[in-house]
Amino acid sequence: MILRLSSLILAAWMATACSGGDLSTPPTPTPTLVAPPQSAAPDYAIARLPAGPHMGIIVGFDGLVGGPYDRAARAEELLDVAANAGASISRIQVDWSDLEMMPGQYDETSLTDALNGARARGQSVFVTLSTLDSDGLTIPSDFLTPTGNLRSGLELSSPEVLLRFEQFLDWFVPILAREQVWGLALGNEVDDPIREDRSLEAGALIFFETGRDRVKQLDPEMAVTVTLTISSLPSLPEFTQSLHGFLDLATLNHYCLQSDFTVTRVAQWDVDVQTMKDTAGELPIMIQELGCPVGYGDGGAGAVPRSNTNLGSPTIQDEYFEYFQTLYEEDPQFRAATVFQLYDWSPTLADMFGDMIRTDPSMNIFADRFAEWLATTGLCRWADGTCRPAWNTWIETLESQKARRESVDD
Repeated sequence: MILRLSSLILAAWMATACSGGDLSTPPTPTPTLVAPPQSAAPDYAIARLPAGPHMGIIVGFDGLVGGPYDRAARAEELLDVAANAGASISRIQVDWSDLEMMPGQYDETSLTDALNGARARGQSVFVTLSTLDSDGLTIPSDFLTPTGNLRSGLELSSPEVLLRFEQFLDWFVPILAREQVWGLALGNEVDDPIREDRSLEAGALIFFETGRDRVKQLDPEMAVTVTLTISSLPSLPEFTQSLHGFLDLATLNHYCLQSDFTVTRVAQWDVDVQTMKDTAGELPIMIQELGCPVGYGDGGAGAVPRSNTNLGSPTIQDEYFEYFQTLYEEDPQFRAATVFQLYDWSPTLADMFGDMIRTDPSMNIFADRFAEWLATTGLCRWADGTCRPAWNTWIETLESQKARRESVDD
């Protein structure tokens, strides 16, 4: 899952991230012109998701142990504050390969633990099932070589892969249905590995359509999607359009970052939003990961002083969440989002990921910015658990969304 993130970002950084007809003269006498019927406005309804926008947040990927305060207790406190304010959804991410360790043998412990946590706060759940992920395959290991590629002669659309996937879904989907999970992504940022290896493209479409059909047989009300990056449409237009021809929801990730890991501002966010809408067509949109780093210099009490390299700031992070507050108020196509994330990554884990991509001296500045993003992306600080201005802005967003949903119910 997240341990593949450094390869994803490295690949993104290294990549170079209406016709008209003739008008004829009308005959005489001019016939009465009848306006063509107006197409109905797109319906952005999602079966198990009440009307209006919905948001949630993920805590992060570090173990919440040690440190100068009880991080786990503080996280529970903040999650309760968010839930009371109106955080109405929770997102869970799991790998197929972690749930099916041996052919036909499944372990639901991690899944049910996560589902129980969401249920305790009364939140609707969205699940990301990683099969094809940011920089590779996360299908069961018996399909793969030691280097993580498909075994010779196999494709994602090979009958034995599809059969196993359907059998897995026969076990997996009923568990989600019992918890009334509203949405399921069958892959995460799948356009990245496909850009790296175009031989995956045709098989991936068959794989995801087969999965979508099976889910719908088992649970017709579950919204099925596949998560993309916003580079998907410009770089893989045919794949993206074909994929969205059989999905219920367009799901994308967004950060306030350019491919060189410097922070963007409103003008670029406008461009990105339009790209998301162009990608979705008439499907409702979920931003699966919504995040913006503040840059070094705002780490809280006890944070190690470091120089800012990505040009972020708490002010820009706050502007970012204000921007998306307005977007979700004004554009009904944007139905859901989960914030990336509650806490910063710990300096230790962030530096570890930065070091993974220091393949030569020319990569050092990029590695620094990558680590800085992770170490400063939280709405709340890792070092002391205090929260940045964007946290209050996001809480206001939740309260506003909750009030709107309650007014519809009334």
